[in-house]
Amino acid sequence: MSNDNSAGKATAPLRVVRTSRKPVTADATIAEMIKRSGRRTGGVPIRRTFLQGGPQQAPEPGPLASFVTAHDERALDLYLLVLAIASHEPWRAELAGRVWSRALDLGEDKSALATVSKIFRRLEERSLIERSRAGRRLSVALLREDGSGAAYEAPNKPERWFRLPFAYWDPQLRWYETLSLPAKALLLVSASLRSPFYLPYDKAKAWYGISSDSAAKGLTELTRVGLLTARFEHKVAPLSPEGYTTTRYYTLASGLGAEVPERRVARRRIGGTKTPT
Repeated sequence: MSNDNSAGKATAPLRVVRTSRKPVTADATIAEMIKRSGRRTGGVPIRRTFLQGGPQQAPEPGPLASFVTAHDERALDLYLLVLAIASHEPWRAELAGRVWSRALDLGEDKSALATVSKIFRRLEERSLIERSRAGRRLSVALLREDGSGAAYEAPNKPERWFRLPFAYWDPQLRWYETLSLPAKALLLVSASLRSPFYLPYDKAKAWYGISSDSAAKGLTELTRVGLLTARFEHKVAPLSPEGYTTTRYYTLASGLGAEVPERRVARRRIGGTKTPT
Protein backbone atom coordinates (compact mmCIF):
# COMPACT_ATOMS: atom_id res chain seq x y z
CA MET A 1 0.00 0.00 0.00
CA SER A 2 1.39 3.36 -0.97
CA ASN A 3 2.44 5.81 1.71
CA ASP A 4 1.77 8.69 -0.63
CA ASN A 5 -1.01 10.57 1.06
CA SER A 6 -0.78 13.63 -1.18
CA ALA A 7 -3.86 12.58 -3.08
CA GLY A 8 -6.80 14.64 -2.20
CA LYS A 9 -4.74 17.41 -0.68
CA ALA A 10 -5.16 20.88 -2.14
CA THR A 11 -2.17 22.09 -4.12
CA ALA A 12 -0.95 25.58 -3.25
CA PRO A 13 -1.67 27.94 -6.15
CA LEU A 14 1.33 29.05 -8.17
CA ARG A 15 2.19 32.58 -7.25
CA VAL A 16 3.12 34.76 -10.21
CA VAL A 17 4.88 38.03 -9.51
CA ARG A 18 4.81 40.47 -12.36
CA THR A 19 7.34 43.27 -12.50
CA SER A 20 6.82 46.38 -14.51
CA ARG A 21 8.82 46.64 -17.75
CA LYS A 22 10.44 49.96 -18.35
CA PRO A 23 10.31 50.99 -21.99
CA VAL A 24 13.65 50.84 -23.78
CA THR A 25 14.60 54.33 -24.93
CA ALA A 26 16.20 55.50 -28.15
CA ASP A 27 19.23 56.63 -26.13
CA ALA A 28 19.72 53.16 -24.61
CA THR A 29 19.23 51.48 -27.99
CA ILE A 30 21.78 53.69 -29.72
CA ALA A 31 24.28 53.30 -26.87
CA GLU A 32 24.07 49.52 -27.15
CA MET A 33 24.37 49.69 -30.95
CA ILE A 34 27.62 51.64 -30.72
CA LYS A 35 28.93 49.44 -27.90
CA ARG A 36 28.29 46.29 -29.95
CA SER A 37 30.03 47.82 -32.98
CA GLY A 38 33.34 47.25 -31.23
CA ARG A 39 34.84 50.49 -32.49
CA ARG A 40 37.92 51.45 -30.47
CA THR A 41 38.56 54.88 -31.94
CA GLY A 42 36.97 58.13 -30.89
CA GLY A 43 34.60 58.46 -33.79
CA VAL A 44 33.07 57.25 -37.02
CA PRO A 45 35.25 57.63 -40.16
CA ILE A 46 33.44 59.33 -43.05
CA ARG A 47 34.91 60.19 -46.43
CA ARG A 48 34.71 63.85 -47.39
CA THR A 49 33.10 62.79 -50.66
CA PHE A 50 29.86 62.46 -48.67
CA LEU A 51 30.02 66.24 -48.27
CA GLN A 52 31.86 67.36 -51.37
CA GLY A 53 33.12 65.89 -54.61
CA GLY A 54 35.10 67.15 -57.57
CA PRO A 55 38.56 68.74 -57.58
CA GLN A 56 39.46 71.35 -54.98
CA GLN A 57 39.42 74.09 -57.64
CA ALA A 58 35.90 73.16 -58.77
CA PRO A 59 34.09 71.43 -55.89
CA GLU A 60 30.73 69.75 -56.36
CA PRO A 61 28.10 68.98 -53.71
CA GLY A 62 28.14 65.46 -52.29
CA PRO A 63 25.14 63.34 -51.19
CA LEU A 64 24.74 65.33 -47.96
CA ALA A 65 23.11 68.17 -49.92
CA SER A 66 20.17 65.97 -50.92
CA PHE A 67 19.28 65.32 -47.28
CA VAL A 68 19.18 69.04 -46.52
CA THR A 69 17.29 70.16 -49.61
CA ALA A 70 14.73 67.36 -49.16
CA HIS A 71 14.43 68.06 -45.40
CA ASP A 72 15.14 64.36 -44.92
CA GLU A 73 16.50 64.44 -41.39
CA ARG A 74 15.37 60.95 -40.44
CA ALA A 75 17.31 59.47 -43.35
CA LEU A 76 20.47 61.32 -42.32
CA ASP A 77 20.04 60.10 -38.74
CA LEU A 78 19.65 56.52 -39.90
CA TYR A 79 22.57 56.69 -42.33
CA LEU A 80 24.94 58.01 -39.66
CA LEU A 81 23.86 55.17 -37.37
CA VAL A 82 24.59 52.58 -40.06
CA LEU A 83 28.01 54.13 -40.62
CA ALA A 84 28.65 53.94 -36.88
CA ILE A 85 27.74 50.29 -36.31
CA ALA A 86 28.83 48.63 -39.59
CA SER A 87 32.38 48.76 -38.30
CA HIS A 88 34.15 45.88 -40.02
CA GLU A 89 33.99 43.62 -43.05
CA PRO A 90 31.59 42.85 -44.62
CA TRP A 91 30.54 46.41 -43.57
CA ARG A 92 27.04 45.29 -42.75
CA ALA A 93 24.58 45.87 -39.87
CA GLU A 94 21.93 43.27 -39.05
CA LEU A 95 19.15 44.21 -36.63
CA ALA A 96 15.42 43.68 -36.30
CA GLY A 97 13.25 46.38 -37.82
CA ARG A 98 11.87 47.20 -34.38
CA VAL A 99 15.38 48.02 -33.16
CA TRP A 100 16.00 50.45 -36.01
CA SER A 101 12.60 51.99 -35.35
CA ARG A 102 13.29 52.34 -31.64
CA ALA A 103 16.66 53.97 -32.32
CA LEU A 104 14.87 56.65 -34.34
CA ASP A 105 12.33 57.06 -31.52
CA LEU A 106 9.46 56.17 -33.86
CA GLY A 107 7.88 53.46 -31.72
CA GLU A 108 7.55 49.79 -32.60
CA ASP A 109 4.12 49.40 -34.19
CA LYS A 110 3.41 48.50 -37.82
CA SER A 111 3.27 52.14 -38.84
CA ALA A 112 6.73 52.76 -37.38
CA LEU A 113 8.17 49.71 -39.15
CA ALA A 114 6.70 50.91 -42.44
CA THR A 115 8.29 54.31 -41.86
CA VAL A 116 11.70 52.74 -41.25
CA SER A 117 11.36 50.74 -44.46
CA LYS A 118 10.60 53.94 -46.41
CA ILE A 119 13.63 55.68 -44.90
CA PHE A 120 15.91 52.80 -45.84
CA ARG A 121 14.47 52.88 -49.35
CA ARG A 122 15.43 56.55 -49.67
CA LEU A 123 18.99 55.66 -48.64
CA GLU A 124 19.00 52.94 -51.29
CA GLU A 125 17.80 55.44 -53.88
CA ARG A 126 20.81 57.59 -52.98
CA SER A 127 23.05 54.52 -53.58
CA LEU A 128 24.43 54.70 -50.04
CA ILE A 129 23.25 51.27 -48.82
CA GLU A 130 21.86 47.92 -49.96
CA ARG A 131 19.19 45.96 -48.08
CA SER A 132 18.47 42.27 -47.74
CA ARG A 133 16.85 39.93 -45.22
CA ALA A 134 18.77 37.80 -42.75
CA GLY A 135 16.05 35.67 -41.20
CA ARG A 136 13.92 38.03 -39.16
CA ARG A 137 16.57 40.70 -39.27
CA LEU A 138 17.12 43.49 -41.73
CA SER A 139 20.62 43.37 -43.18
CA VAL A 140 22.00 46.74 -44.29
CA ALA A 141 25.25 46.87 -46.27
CA LEU A 142 27.21 50.08 -46.69
CA LEU A 143 28.12 51.43 -50.12
CA ARG A 144 30.68 54.13 -50.84
CA GLU A 145 29.80 57.51 -49.27
CA ASP A 146 29.97 59.38 -52.59
CA GLY A 147 26.70 57.81 -53.78
CA SER A 148 28.40 56.07 -56.70
CA GLY A 149 27.06 52.66 -55.66
CA ALA A 150 30.59 51.26 -55.40
CA ALA A 151 31.34 48.67 -52.73
CA TYR A 152 32.35 50.11 -49.37
CA GLU A 153 35.88 49.90 -48.03
CA ALA A 154 37.37 51.52 -44.95
CA PRO A 155 38.94 54.93 -45.70
CA ASN A 156 42.71 54.76 -46.12
CA LYS A 157 45.42 57.35 -45.63
CA PRO A 158 45.62 58.78 -49.19
CA GLU A 159 41.89 59.59 -49.06
CA ARG A 160 40.35 62.65 -47.44
CA TRP A 161 38.17 61.64 -44.52
CA PHE A 162 37.19 62.81 -41.06
CA ARG A 163 35.67 61.43 -37.87
CA LEU A 164 32.29 62.16 -36.34
CA PRO A 165 32.94 61.79 -32.57
CA PHE A 166 30.84 59.27 -30.64
CA ALA A 167 29.83 62.18 -28.39
CA TYR A 168 27.33 63.00 -31.13
CA TRP A 169 25.21 60.14 -29.71
CA ASP A 170 26.11 60.73 -26.04
CA PRO A 171 22.93 60.19 -23.94
CA GLN A 172 23.70 63.27 -21.87
CA LEU A 173 24.62 65.64 -24.70
CA ARG A 174 22.11 64.16 -27.20
CA TRP A 175 23.30 66.18 -30.19
CA TYR A 176 21.72 63.63 -32.54
CA GLU A 177 18.33 64.55 -31.10
CA THR A 178 18.59 68.23 -30.17
CA LEU A 179 20.31 69.71 -33.22
CA SER A 180 18.25 70.77 -36.22
CA LEU A 181 18.96 69.37 -39.69
CA PRO A 182 20.95 72.44 -40.87
CA ALA A 183 23.06 72.25 -37.69
CA LYS A 184 23.72 68.52 -38.21
CA ALA A 185 24.80 69.14 -41.79
CA LEU A 186 27.09 72.01 -40.80
CA LEU A 187 28.47 69.95 -37.93
CA LEU A 188 29.60 67.32 -40.44
CA VAL A 189 31.14 70.03 -42.61
CA SER A 190 32.86 71.56 -39.57
CA ALA A 191 34.25 68.17 -38.50
CA SER A 192 35.77 67.75 -41.96
CA LEU A 193 37.66 71.05 -41.83
CA ARG A 194 40.78 71.98 -39.89
CA SER A 195 40.01 74.54 -37.19
CA PRO A 196 39.96 77.47 -37.35
CA PHE A 197 38.16 77.38 -40.68
CA TYR A 198 36.54 79.92 -42.97
CA LEU A 199 33.06 79.22 -44.33
CA PRO A 200 31.14 82.22 -45.70
CA TYR A 201 27.40 81.68 -46.00
CA ASP A 202 27.31 82.61 -49.67
CA LYS A 203 29.86 79.90 -50.58
CA ALA A 204 27.96 77.02 -48.98
CA LYS A 205 25.79 76.44 -52.05
CA ALA A 206 28.69 76.13 -54.47
CA TRP A 207 30.90 74.16 -52.10
CA TYR A 208 28.37 71.85 -50.43
CA GLY A 209 25.01 72.30 -52.15
CA ILE A 210 23.56 73.88 -48.99
CA SER A 211 21.73 77.19 -49.28
CA SER A 212 23.17 80.29 -47.63
CA ASP A 213 20.11 80.45 -45.34
CA SER A 214 20.62 76.86 -44.15
CA ALA A 215 24.34 77.47 -43.69
CA ALA A 216 23.64 80.59 -41.63
CA LYS A 217 21.07 78.75 -39.50
CA GLY A 218 23.36 75.78 -38.95
CA LEU A 219 26.48 77.75 -38.09
CA THR A 220 24.55 80.15 -35.85
CA GLU A 221 22.95 77.27 -33.94
CA LEU A 222 26.24 75.43 -33.51
CA THR A 223 27.78 78.63 -32.15
CA ARG A 224 24.85 79.25 -29.82
CA VAL A 225 25.03 75.79 -28.22
CA GLY A 226 28.80 75.96 -27.85
CA LEU A 227 29.90 73.45 -30.48
CA LEU A 228 31.54 76.20 -32.52
CA THR A 229 33.46 79.24 -31.40
CA ALA A 230 33.43 82.18 -33.81
CA ARG A 231 36.27 84.66 -34.12
CA PHE A 232 35.90 87.82 -36.20
CA GLU A 233 38.72 89.51 -38.07
CA HIS A 234 38.25 93.06 -39.35
CA LYS A 235 40.30 94.56 -42.16
CA VAL A 236 40.34 98.16 -43.28
CA ALA A 237 38.61 98.61 -46.65
CA PRO A 238 38.18 102.34 -47.38
CA LEU A 239 35.98 101.75 -50.43
CA SER A 240 33.51 99.41 -48.72
CA PRO A 241 30.28 100.88 -47.30
CA GLU A 242 31.36 100.21 -43.69
CA GLY A 243 35.02 101.07 -44.26
CA TYR A 244 36.14 97.55 -43.33
CA THR A 245 35.45 93.91 -44.10
CA THR A 246 34.72 91.18 -41.56
CA THR A 247 35.77 87.54 -41.82
CA ARG A 248 34.47 84.80 -39.50
CA TYR A 249 36.69 81.94 -38.45
CA TYR A 250 35.19 78.95 -36.61
CA THR A 251 36.71 76.44 -34.22
CA LEU A 252 34.95 73.16 -33.45
CA ALA A 253 34.68 72.10 -29.80
CA SER A 254 36.99 69.20 -28.99
CA GLY A 255 35.10 65.93 -28.75
CA LEU A 256 31.74 67.66 -29.27
CA GLY A 257 31.30 68.14 -25.56
CA ALA A 258 34.52 68.53 -23.61
CA GLU A 259 34.35 72.30 -24.00
CA VAL A 260 30.57 72.69 -23.80
CA PRO A 261 29.18 74.14 -20.52
CA GLU A 262 26.56 71.96 -18.81
CA ARG A 263 23.95 74.69 -18.90
CA ARG A 264 24.00 74.53 -22.70
CA VAL A 265 23.19 70.87 -23.05
CA ALA A 266 20.12 70.66 -20.80
CA ARG A 267 17.63 71.55 -23.49
CA ARG A 268 15.43 70.14 -26.17
CA ARG A 269 15.55 70.63 -29.91
CA ILE A 270 16.42 74.10 -31.14
CA GLY A 271 14.22 75.15 -34.01
CA GLY A 272 12.06 72.92 -36.18
CA THR A 273 10.68 69.43 -35.72
CA LYS A 274 11.45 66.09 -37.30
CA THR A 275 9.27 64.66 -39.98
CA PRO A 276 9.04 60.89 -39.50
CA THR A 277 8.14 59.89 -43.04
